[in-house]
Amino acid sequence: MSLLELLVVLLILGGMATLVVPAYIALKSRARQSAADAGAMAAARACAASLANNDPASYSNPAHVTGTCRKGSTHAYTGASIATLQSSASISAEGASTRSTTAQRLEESP
Repeated sequence: MSLLELLVVLLILGGMATLVVPAYIALKSRARQSAADAGAMAAARACAASLANNDPASYSNPAHVTGTCRKGSTHAYTGASIATLQSSASISAEGASTRSTTAQRLEESP
C-alpha cells in the first residue's frame, strides 16, 4: 500500500467521522430526553393509579423523582445518569397523568 492510498483512506474515514459524530451526539441527547420523560411519566402514572385505588399512601417516589402524590401535583425527574435534563409530568384534578412540560436542559456536565 502506497502513502497516497493510505492518505486517501484516511481522508475517507475522516469525512465519514464528520458525518457520524454529530448524528451520534444528537441520538444520545434524544435518548436522554426520552429517559427523563419516561421517568417523570412513570412516576405520575403510578401516583394516578394509587389515587384511583384510593390508596395514595402506597405510593412512594422512585429514585430521582420529586413531587407529592395528590391530584394537581407535579412530578419532576432529574436523574444522576441524566444530569443535564429534567422533565415534569403532572396529575390533573381528574387524576389523569400528562407530561406538562418538555424536558428542560440544566447546567452542562463536563
